[in-house]
Parts: sequence; structure tokens; C-alpha cells
Amino acid sequence: MLHSSKVAGCKLKVPVLVSKLDRLSRDVHFISGLMAQRVEFIVTELGRQADPFVLHLFAALAEKERQLISERTRAGLAAARERGAKLGTRGRKASRQQLENAGKASAARADDFATSVRLQVEGGLTKAKERSSSSLMRRSICGSTRV
Repeated sequence: MLHSSKVAGCKLKVPVLVSKLDRLSRDVHFISGLMAQRVEFIVTELGRQADPFVLHLFAALAEKERQLISERTRAGLAAARERGAKLGTRGRKASRQQLENAGKASAARADDFATSVRLQVEGGLTKAKERSSSSLMRRSICGSTRV
């Protein structure tokens, strides 16, 4: 998905917009590669004018955070194993009814999401878009009042 966004952004000459840098990637090498390729991306948390040094710092922090999350997860799983907890689904299989219910619930959530998106697109400018627009303008990312 990111690759297609990057390609589409380059073709249309528009930046890739992300809310936080760690949503784009938690890898310094990847972020610096995008910057070296001159792929324009805007991190709304930092604003449009964030310089490369700040972006590298945030990328390094995101990478370290990924490492710490991994270590905490491994430690938690090891502690659970020591307590005798059964982890994973080895030997346990979902019943046909559980699988059907899970599938129906997933389809219902997807339908609800699609409906809400369709209503927003058909309805024009919504309050959520207005809030997003004003938030972007406050951060000097979007200079126009129209979205």
C-alpha cells in the first residue's frame, strides 16, 4: 500500500500525508531512503516545515520504540509460559460455528465502514473533514480553507 501511495504521489506531484512518522515506518534507513529519493511526505504531528534532522531524530526514536516493544512482548510471553499459560492455538481449533460467526462479524464491520465512507463522500464536507482541515491549517500544512 505504501509503495502504491508513493508512486501515485510522485505521478500526481502531491506529498504522502501521515499523522505520525512511526505510522509511515519505524526504520531510520527507510525514512532516510525516502528523503534521499526526494519523496515528499508530510508528518502532521511535526508540520510541513520539519527539517531533515528532526525527521531523522523522530525516525531513530520510532526505531528504538519498536525494539523496546519487541523486548517487552518477548518478556511478557516468557513470563506467561513460566506461569503455565497455554499460548497460541496449538491443538485448539475453532468450531465451524465460531468461524462462521467471525466471518459474519468481519463482513458486518466492513459493510458498516463502507457505508460510512460512501455517506461521507456523497454528503460532501463533513465535520470530521472540517476538523482535519483546521488542524492542518494550524500546523501550516494546508493554506486553504477548502478541502
